[in-house]
Amino acid sequence: MPKTATQAPDAPDWEQLGYWPEDKFVALRKVKPASLRNERCRGGGPPFARIGREILYPIKECREWLAKQVVTPKQPATLTDGTRRRRSKVA
Repeated sequence: MPKTATQAPDAPDWEQLGYWPEDKFVALRKVKPASLRNERCRGGGPPFARIGREILYPIKECREWLAKQVVTPKQPATLTDGTRRRRSKVA
């Protein structure tokens, strides 16, 4: 991976080392950087490492975390005669 203009010439290639830099993970998830910052502060987000000022996401653990985020839609409730159950109105 070629170095970008913002990277120092001696900056490590994090992807080769098994990490996504924060900007790469933001682009992959299609979220704002603030969303990842909130997840880091509140917990519940993917695992991360802090090296100096740089935030890195381990690729293997992030893939596992993303796989756990898959949601299976629920089947609509049906009665034995095949009709759908109506939701009761809460007064």
